[in-house]
Order: sequence, then C-alpha cells, then structure tokens
Amino acid sequence: MRMSEHTPREAALKIIYMLQKHDHVAYLAGGCVRDRVMGLEPKDHDIATDAHPERIRELIPNSQFIGEAFGVVLVRMYGYVIEVATFRSESGYSDHRHPDHVDFTDARTDAMRRDFTINGLFENPFVEDDEPAVIDFVGGQADINGKVIRAIGQPIERIREDALRMLRAVRFAARLGFEIEPRTARAIQGVTDELAHISRERIGQEVKWSLTGPRPVMVVQLIQHLKLDNPTLLERSFRGETPTVKHLNPNPPYGTALGAWLIDRHLSARGESITLLLESMRDGRDKKKGKANSEAQEQPRSGGWFSGRSSRASSHRRRSSHRRSAAGGWFGLADSASGEAGRVQRLSWSLNRLIGERLNDILHGWRQALCLSNDDTEALRMSVTLLPGLLEWRSLSVANRKRLLAQGYWSQAWLLLQALRYWPGVSTLIEPIERDSVRYYDEGIAPPPLVTGDALVALGYVPGPGFGRVLEMVYDAQLDGLVTTQEQALAWAQRRL
Repeated sequence: MRMSEHTPREAALKIIYMLQKHDHVAYLAGGCVRDRVMGLEPKDHDIATDAHPERIRELIPNSQFIGEAFGVVLVRMYGYVIEVATFRSESGYSDHRHPDHVDFTDARTDAMRRDFTINGLFENPFVEDDEPAVIDFVGGQADINGKVIRAIGQPIERIREDALRMLRAVRFAARLGFEIEPRTARAIQGVTDELAHISRERIGQEVKWSLTGPRPVMVVQLIQHLKLDNPTLLERSFRGETPTVKHLNPNPPYGTALGAWLIDRHLSARGESITLLLESMRDGRDKKKGKANSEAQEQPRSGGWFSGRSSRASSHRRRSSHRRSAAGGWFGLADSASGEAGRVQRLSWSLNRLIGERLNDILHGWRQALCLSNDDTEALRMSVTLLPGLLEWRSLSVANRKRLLAQGYWSQAWLLLQALRYWPGVSTLIEPIERDSVRYYDEGIAPPPLVTGDALVALGYVPGPGFGRVLEMVYDAQLDGLVTTQEQALAWAQRRL
C-alpha cells in the first residue's frame, strides 16, 4: 500500500478549507491544538464546526455518520480518517457517559462542555494577520504554561458527566508532567465512588494507556493519592510508597508495569509498605521469621514455570541450594547468608511466598477490575513468577539459566528485575546476567534435543516411569555442554535406563 503524500494535518486543513470556503466556521479542536501549543506532534487531528452533519456530508465526499445525534462525522481525506464534529452543548447523563440531550451551538459553548482547559482550545489555521490562530475561551493556554490540569467550569459537574475523567486527569498529568490543580483534585477525591458507573473495560484501557506512558510512577502515585486505587483495582486503598514502580523505565510494557505495582502493594503479606519491609530487614525486626523461612525451604512444591522435567533432571545439582515454589519461583535460603546476599535471598523468599500463597487471587481480582486480556494477564503473571529465578541466578545451573532465558516473558521479567535495583544486592546481579545471557544466546538457549523418545524406542527401550526423567537429564546435560553429539547423548541416556 502506497503511503500518503500528505500529512494528517494537511488532510485536516483540507477539510477545514472546504468548510470555510462555504462560509462555515471550522477549527482544529482539542488535543491536537494542545499538542501544537506545547510543541508536540499530534497523534490525531479533530475538527469542530458550525456545519450540521447533513451539511458536512453534502460538502465533503467520503464522509459517514458515526454519531449523527451527537453531530459526529468521519471524513476520509488523503488516506486519513478525520473526525468532524458540530459545535454542541450537552445535558443529562443518565448512563454516566452519553448526554441525554444535544443542541448544536457555537464554538464558545462547545468549549465549555469539554473536560479540561488544556483540551478546550481551537485553532484556525487560516487566519488574517490581526487574528490569533489559537482560540481560547477557557484559559487553556495559561494552564499549559503553568503546567496545570484544571477542569472546565465546576469540576464535580465535569466528573459526573463522565467519571472516567478522573483517570483521564491522571493520564494527562503523568503524560505531560503537569499537576492537577487543587480544586479539581479535591473534587476527584470526593466522588471516587462515581467510577463504579464506568465499565471495567474503559477503566482498564485508561490504566493501560497511563502505565505504559513516560511516567508510570506518577500515574500510580496520583491514583493512590486521589484514592482512586480502590475503585480502580477493587481492593483496599494503599498509601505506601512505590519504589519498584519508581525505578521503571519510561514507557514500560504493561505486564512489567503492573508487576511492579503488584509487588509494591502486595510483597508484604501484612500489607505494609515495601519500604518498611526493607527497613525491617535492615534493623533486624524480621529475624523472628527465620524459623518459618527455614521450614518453608524443607517443603518442595510442584508446578511452576520450570517444566516438571527440569526439576527432576537437575535435582542432583539444585538440591543443596534451593527448592521450587508452587507457582514456579525458587525458595532461596533466606537466612543462610548475611549482608546484601542475604537480603537478595530474603527478597526471593518473600516473592515466592507471594507467588505461592496470594498471586492467583490477586491476578483474578485485577483481571476482573482492569478487564485484562489473556496476554496481559499472562505477562503480569510471568513477569512476577520468573523473578525468583533471576534473583537466584548465581546458584542456577547453566541448563536452568537457559530454560529461564527461553521463557516467553523473559524480557518483561528482566525489566522488572532492573526496577528492583534499589533493593540491596540486586544491582550486583544485572551485569553478570547480561554477560551470561549474551554467551548463552550465542550457544543457543533452546536447541533441538540430541536424543528423543523415538530414538530410544528405536533402540529397544520401552517407555516407562523413568523414561521422561532420563530424557530431561540428557537435555539438561546438553544445555550444560556436557554432551555435544547424538552419540554422547545416547550413551548418557543408556547408562541411566
């Protein structure tokens, strides 16, 4: 498909020219004007006009109604689809989203129905010399200069028209690095229960757009400060610090961002701040848990991200250093080392406790609350579940390291580990894992097995209880570099059958 020779802005200007040529008022509107004023490249270009929908279709070919009652027409121009809306006023929101009554009006009235002042701007691209290009009825330019998110008119009214605007305020503030002005913030805090009227799908999409933006920590801090976390996540409000989210890189994958937030909110079974948990380790207040940790280490559990074959085949190498958790992490020896190594082991143990005891329930709740897709849910699950293996990297065999690297959500777990670098000792793991990973990728992290079950059957062996275990032991030896040819692999297997 040939790319358009025109830009989206040129497509929008062409439509405005066609409307103005027939004596209609027509402006660029909303976010595209805001972004232009800020020196940013707009993603979308919307148009507002005094022309009614029927008139728009009459004047401009390739247009279609998508919300005739609301005065919205889609126009295809130069290969782009531009939304053209008639100036309107709105009243009555019985479904908490759509107006019950719409009247076509003028630009000033249209501006007053919009959510925030920064989004209430218009631009006339074809102005006379003495006319301003930006038309501002609501003080949006001043708020852009002041870096402020401010509701137009009465904040309570704007929120009750569509309660999702509370989360939109968070997204705009975090995306642009602005503050939510006090009156708007107080209004949000006072009506957080209004979010119950909004579909979980819309809430989840807003959270996803926000957390994958440039300032995820600002998103989380605002949601919690404004008391929006309870109606957003459908769990009790949390006022603790969020150091893991704070150390995320900008624009993180959704699963990684959710994983960081989940760890900050839930790593401590007692519901305290993760920072307080870390401090309690530093001053020794958690020593009384040493006995419980030791007991947990003596209880191997089944299932998890490592396939059963790996745990059986490599048990002779791992038995002295760690046990697998119920959800696939590793039980590090939390109190067997001192200093930073001991704190890393304690973090691994705390994660395993979270994974084994509460992760499934949390995932179920967040999936319902945020309407998470299967992919997003699995990304969240695995980004957290793979972490203990990364924390215990030094004690893993080469085979298990390669199995870890071969996991589908390895990259998201890796970003989550980097976000945990504030935890004592974690930062010292980053370079060794990076160095080892380069070598393992060069060697191959998931090569075809040198020996298969069919090959053993062809030699006369009968499949039985130990058949699969031997195949796994051979494959581990292959990953470890102990066998490099099919002949060596067959000999290795035959000695164990």
